Amino acid sequence: MIGRPKGDFEELIRKSKFGIDVIPSHNMLERLEDLLNRADRMADDLDEEFEPVDQLRRVLLEARIHEHYDVLVVDPPATAGPHLYNAVSATRSLVIPVEPTGKGEQAVIGLEDLVDGLERRLDTEIGVFAAIPNGVGQTTDQQTYLEAIRDRGYPAPIAVGERASLFEGCWAERCTPQYYVDHYRDRQRNHEMKTLADIDELAHSIEVEAGVVAA
Repeated sequence: MIGRPKGDFEELIRKSKFGIDVIPSHNMLERLEDLLNRADRMADDLDEEFEPVDQLRRVLLEARIHEHYDVLVVDPPATAGPHLYNAVSATRSLVIPVEPTGKGEQAVIGLEDLVDGLERRLDTEIGVFAAIPNGVGQTTDQQTYLEAIRDRGYPAPIAVGERASLFEGCWAERCTPQYYVDHYRDRQRNHEMKTLADIDELAHSIEVEAGVVAA
């Protein structure tokens, strides 16, 4: 992303047994803003073009990733900065996790401002595939948040309940929720089975919004 590759892009890709390939994070990404700023200054000195928020997209296009994969998911930090800007620039689409509190609607409004700003800067449209209330407690609360998000014009197919045990287990075992339930749970838990069904519904909804499959 700063024009100093140490090998082919394909060397970064890790295969998994879940039908997806993964590019892991790297500790140098913690310094991404500083590294991009340095590269930008060097480009200015050489009278070359360098757009700090568009470098991930450049790298993916040069590696022809779009010719080998149907779907690309980028998971940046949610805070404003070069990680998020590059992810949005590369994908031109968002799936927004929404905090299920009084701040939740403010978080959506903040992302609206971010999207508007990036659209102006990049001169392109950025779509929102879904906004997902995450970590919601009661069923009545879930419906309230879904309705509030839909009222703002966002697709909101599901709300995900508080499932810390399930998702922490997935992280610990480096596996999908379905695999974790099938292989690491001694019995089925109804609330987790509902979450798995919700995840499938969310995936289908995003595929429809993206035009990958028919409605």
